[in-house]
Amino acid sequence: MNKVLTSILMVFAFMLTVPVASAVAEGMPEGKMDVPELAPFKYAPASFDHDPHNEKAGLEDDCTACHHGSQDGMKVQEYDEELPCADCHTVKKKKGVTPLRRAFHLQCITCHEKQNKGPVQCKSCHQPEK
Repeated sequence: MNKVLTSILMVFAFMLTVPVASAVAEGMPEGKMDVPELAPFKYAPASFDHDPHNEKAGLEDDCTACHHGSQDGMKVQEYDEELPCADCHTVKKKKGVTPLRRAFHLQCITCHEKQNKGPVQCKSCHQPEK
């Protein structure tokens, strides 16, 4: 019984990885940054077109300007595209780890303020669909 259940679970897990691997291979999706872990939303999900944004900001070849990875639970400046942000940045506050929503906001707003470019007000990024 356990072998059958294990086999079924392995097939199911494989089926789930195919769409994820395809999305990673194609790059970040454009449009709404819908992060279901953060629901319910106070505002609409942020509108963010990854590739056009990075081209305009001159970041096409520097993923670490925004992304980082971790090694043994410690932040490192090496981007790991297979490690989703929510794997380390949990929705609920966890000692020593920036919560997910705050990590997104700090990353975007801090850069916009430093560069004196880009939106810093909530409704500038979080616009409901028309």
